[in-house]
Amino acid sequence: MVEPKRSGTCHRFLSGTSIITQRKSDGKRNGGKFTAYIKKTKNPKMGRPKAENPLDVDVKVRLDKETTDRLDAHCAATGKARATVIRAAIRKYLNI
Repeated sequence: MVEPKRSGTCHRFLSGTSIITQRKSDGKRNGGKFTAYIKKTKNPKMGRPKAENPLDVDVKVRLDKETTDRLDAHCAATGKARATVIRAAIRKYLNI
């Protein structure tokens, strides 16, 4: 099978399978032929490697204006993100 150009959309799965879709115009405004084919990749493990200690729990915190301003000032001075500073503060508070 001759593969079409890679101008379409590619959906990759963890199993190493890719489904590539492409719409070819037949000259009509809303028409077109839709083609898709399945391709096996050599490396099934694509993407970023898994983190050793993933940050997969989301916590919402409500802060007053003064605390938020001081947090933002500290983040601007150190160049760190809010989440990084808050995680470090929690670890320090819990003696971790």
